[in-house]
Amino acid sequence: MLPNISLWFSALQARYDQWDSWLKNGRPRSFWMTGFYNPQGFLTAMKQEVTRAHRAQNWALDDVVYQTNVTKFRSSDAVNGRPDEGVYCHGLSIDGASWSLRDGCVVEPEPKKLFAQLPVLHVSATIQSISNAKKAEQFGAKGAYECPCYLYARRTDLYYVFIVDLPPGKTKLPKHWILRGVALLCNTEC
Repeated sequence: MLPNISLWFSALQARYDQWDSWLKNGRPRSFWMTGFYNPQGFLTAMKQEVTRAHRAQNWALDDVVYQTNVTKFRSSDAVNGRPDEGVYCHGLSIDGASWSLRDGCVVEPEPKKLFAQLPVLHVSATIQSISNAKKAEQFGAKGAYECPCYLYARRTDLYYVFIVDLPPGKTKLPKHWILRGVALLCNTEC
């Protein structure tokens, strides 16, 4: 899917490095989302892991949904430990907007800049009722911008990964970002 052999080989080498490090050094503190051929499978495995951890509360995998939070970690190197539940993921880009670390929300993109790097994302899972209560508490009446995440810039069902809840900002409604077509991408090369 990459436009030339040089980019393809660089991506292959980075994938190999992630898998090799995981094998030799144990579970990474942060996972490079682009490095997975099937990120949906990786996220499903994470959901299964969280569901098993809550076996005593009788959580069922069918009732479990993703819970996402953008962290203050600018890059994967800044991550100093693993989360209690879920995983940290890096390597996602925002198409059509940017991220403000200071305000902790989606903002207008810089002029002539198509993509912006998203800080490290914490992805976990919880049951629907807890998720709804946390969303209401975190995002208020305005709600979150439910940002789709795709494997490639080609936005089709084939490349759809999952939804990430992003704060829309103090002055913007989620529909502002919907109309702009803001999405997260694992890979910006087509």
